[in-house]
Amino acid sequence: MKFIAHRGYSQKYKENSSKAFQKALEHNINMIEADIRLSKDKQWVVTHDPTLFRLTHIDKWVDQVKSNTLKKFGIISLANLLHIINDKIELNLDIKGSPNLDDLRQLFYILYTSGYQIKKFYLSSSDFQVVEKMITLRMTDPQLSNLKRENNFKIGIIGYPHTIKKKNIKKYLDFISMYNDNLDLSYYLQLRKDTNALIFVYTVNDKSGFKYFQEMGVDGIMSDDCTLFDKFASAR
Repeated sequence: MKFIAHRGYSQKYKENSSKAFQKALEHNINMIEADIRLSKDKQWVVTHDPTLFRLTHIDKWVDQVKSNTLKKFGIISLANLLHIINDKIELNLDIKGSPNLDDLRQLFYILYTSGYQIKKFYLSSSDFQVVEKMITLRMTDPQLSNLKRENNFKIGIIGYPHTIKKKNIKKYLDFISMYNDNLDLSYYLQLRKDTNALIFVYTVNDKSGFKYFQEMGVDGIMSDDCTLFDKFASAR
């Protein structure tokens, strides 16, 4: 089972920040989850919201601000995140916004030409069109022909059963991130049997919930509280 630091150690430090990621690495985790989206100058930056307001009280859209200005507001670049993680751990990137095919192709190239030895990449989105574009790139782009499912490059989706059932992409998914609603868990566990897709659960911040999903045998648990990973490590 994978223990996944959701936006780093985000319960104690500013989410998706250098500090949150660095502090998460001090705990018993297998993977860091981070949100990425494009800036005005088409650079991948690490932030969840489409605007800066919640974290900085600055009323601006992220995609209307250049990356060097975002840095001044505490928004780090994807390159910065890769530098922090390097060869230490796996990386789960939640792709926000609506990047086009060329944007995603650029992202794939960055991940494989950065020079950092990330153990494994997991890329996902809650937007089916984004997931479909990633699958298309992996299957058809000649320069990405080495990104096979058996390699350290995984494509997944963030979704609910009623939406996944409507899309014919299940057989191409390597993992599925589900909200921590145990009423849906039976469907996801059956889906894992049918497709071999890993099942990750987010965001579990209490001991009882963590214990429940661990006992149910999901493949990964995301939490803002990195101390939970230390407490439950022996039962993994």
